[in-house]
Amino acid sequence: MIDPIELVDKKDPEKVIAHACGKCGTVCRNGKDAVEHCEPRLCKCGAVLDRTQAICSACWEKKRKADLQAKIDAAKPISATDYDGPVHWEQGDRYFSDVGEAFEHLADDGVRDAILWPCDKLYLALNACDIIRDALETQEHHDEAEASEKAEKALQDFLDGWNDTFGEEVESWFPRCDEIVEIPQAWWDRHDAGQRND
Repeated sequence: MIDPIELVDKKDPEKVIAHACGKCGTVCRNGKDAVEHCEPRLCKCGAVLDRTQAICSACWEKKRKADLQAKIDAAKPISATDYDGPVHWEQGDRYFSDVGEAFEHLADDGVRDAILWPCDKLYLALNACDIIRDALETQEHHDEAEASEKAEKALQDFLDGWNDTFGEEVESWFPRCDEIVEIPQAWWDRHDAGQRND
């Protein structure tokens, strides 16, 4: 372990204002960081870390798996036959419009241990307040400029109709982990029987 270099105030040489690494000279936040700067950083398991890591890859993977298992254990299982909506495939980080589409993909790839999360749908919804505020900013109106409540309500009434007609044209899916979609064994049995007959 190399002692840190003390950087002192030029006008007051007794006053230490910073510390630098004794090996490479990099200025650090404090003396402890300066001492440890060029020393190998270790993970809790003892593995050597590079400067960008907080934990080693093996410990990160172990933690990721444990966190995922905790999510799975906490989720309520639902059968794919009882769910009709988009799903997120955890291991493949991929979305499908429904469980049938996901099953076709998984069956083609031989993936039988897929973790499928049901997804909430979010549709595009325009808001008069946001549109007016953005227009005032982009058009660089003065700070106190605002539309009247009557004008905002008229725009919102129009937007409500637009949202009802066109909002579902833009759809986003967000996985939720309170439930987990399970593919029934019967689906796999039918798939396997179909492959044997081909």
